[in-house]
Amino acid sequence: MGEDSRGPARTSRARRDASVIRICLIIVIVGLVVSGVTAFPLREEVTLGRDILNNTGLSGTFPDLAFWVERVAEGLEVTGTDYPFLAYGTDWLAFAHLAIAVAFVGPLIDPVRNVWVTIWGLIMCAGIVPLALIAGAIRGLPIGWQLIDISFGVVAWVRPPHAVRFPRPDGHSGRRRRTRRGQRRREVHAPEAARRSRRAAGRHDQVGAVG
Repeated sequence: MGEDSRGPARTSRARRDASVIRICLIIVIVGLVVSGVTAFPLREEVTLGRDILNNTGLSGTFPDLAFWVERVAEGLEVTGTDYPFLAYGTDWLAFAHLAIAVAFVGPLIDPVRNVWVTIWGLIMCAGIVPLALIAGAIRGLPIGWQLIDISFGVVAWVRPPHAVRFPRPDGHSGRRRRTRRGQRRREVHAPEAARRSRRAAGRHDQVGAVG
């Protein structure tokens, strides 16, 4: 009785959690798509950012930022003019963001059945921290820029871990559901097992009577 009364409440909570998880996944997907699309025109975007900093006077307010953006813009201009094939690598980077975004469509449709994609995403987020710190230091990126990259992985961890423990729409976890399925299977086969036991007992009695 008590468990039945908790059923509707548990189901309602599961649906509410599903809505929250789907909203978080939508934010992740949109962020990946935006990151992927904007990774194609890097040269034009950084040049625009440099012009905005210089024309609005923000370069005087944030001199370190202006210096870094100027350096990146110069590097992209030189490589874009003399070595344009290097941008092919960032084209694949952009495509990778879009491909990862597509992978999260599965959890968006069914967070339970596609929970491994969410787990994989969390593992990748954890890997952002050492990659940003190690590779960023080797490539000479400012520590502030490394922290910005790390923040993407940290923010993605805020809610998605809950999806790993996400219950099914009936309010029960997959493990409990499998246990009940096995119990029902045993209940179905129980009468047949009882009949076999009775037949074996009958044959034993017949052998004893003949003896």
